[in-house]
Amino acid sequence: MASSTPRRPRRPSSFRVAIALPHSIPFLERFLVGVAGHARAANWTFIRMPDRMDASLDWLKDWDGDGVLAAIESPRDEALAVQLPMPVVSILAYQDRGRLPLVTMDHHAVGVLAARHLRERSFTNLAFYGIAGRLYNDQRKAGFIAALAEEGLIPALLEAQATTPRAWMAHQRRLDRWVAQLPTPVGVFASTDERAVEILEICRRIGRRVPEDLAVLGVDDDPVLCEFAQPPLTSIARNDVGAGKAAAILLQRLMEERLRGITSPIPEPIRIPPVGIVARRSTATYAIRHPQVAALVQRMESQLRQPVSMEDLMVGLPLARRRLEALFQEEMGTSPYQFILRARIRLAQAMLAQEPRPSRTAVAKACGFTSLRHLRTALGRVAVGA
Repeated sequence: MASSTPRRPRRPSSFRVAIALPHSIPFLERFLVGVAGHARAANWTFIRMPDRMDASLDWLKDWDGDGVLAAIESPRDEALAVQLPMPVVSILAYQDRGRLPLVTMDHHAVGVLAARHLRERSFTNLAFYGIAGRLYNDQRKAGFIAALAEEGLIPALLEAQATTPRAWMAHQRRLDRWVAQLPTPVGVFASTDERAVEILEICRRIGRRVPEDLAVLGVDDDPVLCEFAQPPLTSIARNDVGAGKAAAILLQRLMEERLRGITSPIPEPIRIPPVGIVARRSTATYAIRHPQVAALVQRMESQLRQPVSMEDLMVGLPLARRRLEALFQEEMGTSPYQFILRARIRLAQAMLAQEPRPSRTAVAKACGFTSLRHLRTALGRVAVGA
């Protein structure tokens, strides 16, 4: 990342860092929260172009600073970045391995998580909707397809093209037909919350029920889109705060190496796994044939945060316990006890991945574990693959 006429680095009292990111995008604002946590301790100062919604690097050509955090979304962005005399860390990518250090979301893991969420709800009809030609979309789709392939399942696929308004209207008609023709019940994974909301609006327009006919899952956990969607949208939460911390730490190292005259190879991309599923009404269903199994699952989900026993959960259901457990095993592929335990573990893992991290005692109480020891035992079994 050296220019043809490199300037001699000075030893600063604090590093000066440029933020070249689009404004007012929720996941990028959360990313900056993570950056700020490191920057306060390291005494950074910042520069950011005001009144500009894009992330162009043009304004940094003659800036005499120490480092840049940037959204690199095109070959032109990358070409500008590599000409800057200071280190640049990208937090978006148009290709998987470019000429810049990269801190990004583990998009393949997002797709795997989406597949697991919908399969845990017993869907065998699955579908993916996204936008063609975007790296994050392709990697999320690949993770989704790969996870389902392990079970011999193949999802239906539809991807939009980034085209003219007239072509976009034609795509909307195609999308209407695609949604209408999907076999039900079906679990639909959309590559972003915006794409998922498209599906929800089409379902309302053509009379498809959500989640009974289509269970819909998005990505990014955008609070406005997800909470105000009809019905509220289940989404995969990114670990943007963690990504911000990782990017800041990497940039700190690169800026310090530059001061010492060290030129290092471009590091391997840092991929930050997602936090987990934020469940809302758009996937609050299961593709379950037997009504008593469905009723028990609904009870489990409503009591997930309470330390209730299986005996309490089965009270009033018109089947003997052994018969219900056998039906549950047949439908869900696991026992009722293991089902609710796994759900509580997933909830605890998602809470423990949040920033700031809550205490394990608080997590145990919030996730229906009878004690902190019970939570530790359950997490320990997951860690060793038990």
